[in-house]
Amino acid sequence: MTKIFSVEVLIEKVKLIEFLKKPINLKYWTIHTNLVVIEDVCYEITSSTGEKTKISVTNKNHYLDDFLDFTWILEGEIKKQFRFLIRNGINGKVSVEVFIPSTALSKKLLALQSLLNVEFKILEQFLNDGKYELTESEKKIMKEYVINRLMTEQVLPKFEGKFSNEEDVLEKLKTDFGQMITVNSVGCLNPKSTEDVQKIINYCNKNEIPVNTRGMSHSASGQCLIDLGIVINIKTMNKILSIDFDGKTGSVVVEGGITWEKLVRETLKLNATPPTLTDWQKLTVGGTISTGGLGFMSHNSGIQADNVLELEVVSGDGEIRICSRTENSDLFNLVRSGLGQFGVITKVKMKLNHAPKIMHVTKLLIDNVKEFHDLSTQLLKEPDFECIHAFLIPNTRVEFEKKMGQTVVTENRGYFAEKCKNEEEFSFFVELVQYEYEDQCFLEKEIPLNGLKHSYQEDFFSYVTKEPPLIITEKEKGKTAHPELAAFIPFSQFSGFMNEFQLMHKAADMSDGPVLFIPMKSSSIQTPLFVKPEEDFYFIGILRNAYPNTKERVEYLSELNNELYQIALKYGGNRYPCDSINKPGNPEEWAIHFGNQWPDMTAGKIKFDPKNTFRSMLNIFHK
Repeated sequence: MTKIFSVEVLIEKVKLIEFLKKPINLKYWTIHTNLVVIEDVCYEITSSTGEKTKISVTNKNHYLDDFLDFTWILEGEIKKQFRFLIRNGINGKVSVEVFIPSTALSKKLLALQSLLNVEFKILEQFLNDGKYELTESEKKIMKEYVINRLMTEQVLPKFEGKFSNEEDVLEKLKTDFGQMITVNSVGCLNPKSTEDVQKIINYCNKNEIPVNTRGMSHSASGQCLIDLGIVINIKTMNKILSIDFDGKTGSVVVEGGITWEKLVRETLKLNATPPTLTDWQKLTVGGTISTGGLGFMSHNSGIQADNVLELEVVSGDGEIRICSRTENSDLFNLVRSGLGQFGVITKVKMKLNHAPKIMHVTKLLIDNVKEFHDLSTQLLKEPDFECIHAFLIPNTRVEFEKKMGQTVVTENRGYFAEKCKNEEEFSFFVELVQYEYEDQCFLEKEIPLNGLKHSYQEDFFSYVTKEPPLIITEKEKGKTAHPELAAFIPFSQFSGFMNEFQLMHKAADMSDGPVLFIPMKSSSIQTPLFVKPEEDFYFIGILRNAYPNTKERVEYLSELNNELYQIALKYGGNRYPCDSINKPGNPEEWAIHFGNQWPDMTAGKIKFDPKNTFRSMLNIFHK
């Protein structure tokens, strides 16, 4: 037999969970161990022949005087025999000598050793020339091992917040709202301060560990996920730091992990609100700014990223920078709609407007694409309509009652009975809002459309914090995957896109999820990395729930989304990257998506995140 290597490693409450996960067929092997024991342990080892050996170690800080020798005939996995040394998180020092007869396996172990050169020292080599290539899965296993070796209290920085690599914590970081992608993160920081964020980024830079920021994880394609890296759980930085409001305009400074719901609840005490809100307020401020933050008010007030005045960012190089339109403007323009690729937004200063007292809501039903498009075109010319959105719904009584209300459907039973005759057809359900302010005379604007309308009033906070249909359905039916597509379609191409959409889209394919439309003024949006058509456009969100939640159903709906994305591209549209599709999926495709902004992005990546520390499953700067 050939002695391949000897190892001496310090074990500091590390779990070697994945090491050599792949079975390696080995006829004979011998392990000699010498342990410095810090804890009481008892291991039971079973060989492939069924023979069991118990090792009991007691007396803390006691050296084992004798080597423990085991020689087994194996047909199983090497990992089982390695794991007995450290699987329960032993503290101590382990010396291991491995003897194996196989030259091919010798090459593989040498390659593994080379990948882990900070952990292993080869004392003797009897290897033939030639390189044994590791598979991608083996590289991943080795990388996870190395990273787990670094996740210990002895080597990590000291944080005000809490760092954890406990399995119950990491289990919650495996996926996002979309439940389309699963990863294995190796650590999670709940920061309490900007300095905590800076410390973990510097540590990850030094040790070449990837990082991503996670807020409320409402993404659908791994935008907040990181495989074999550290998650910064920004939700623990959620304070309002200051509010300056004169009754009409002002600003608020918050930490990046605060939710919009918490922020709005506080600003409304001063009759103030951010200019734009999305349709779901249980999202973090930093998270939506990183994506863009498109909402029902965006046609008048821009996206949330447009209303940012100043940011504090810990960039990928570990520096804390203040940025705005006049200071570090390159970083300011990279982190807004930059999808988290340049750093962590730790503080945000944003505009505040006077909040309305009452929302005057009007609900409409429109029969066809042309009427809806004509209405949208007219509404964008009317600034009095502060909120505009619509849903495409099948002509069923259930859907009409959900959207218009049971009372309206009952009072107009003849109208709805006629519409329900063909359940394969669709209607546009449109919702418009006009604001009424305290101490101001309200003059209701006439809606330029004939047909069934229903109006009512609601207070501002209740209206903006309502749960969207997607969330309501999931609460009723249980968690599921969300194969979603979010796209922008130019106004001039809307009819062509909708013709193809309706030809291929059945009512059953909505899969209990809404198809959302928001007409947008292109000129209202000024954030450079928010990629949009030059002319006015529609945001279209095909926000599916995959019921039944089977692999086949998810794959079918995902393929539909990919087809629709290609149709959107054909009609001059593009993706809003909060959804679940896998295109763009590499740097070359993202370069096409971002167009003339890509050179600034690549230059910014080199300047602010030179080690490519910030990553996600979108694969923007790495494959």
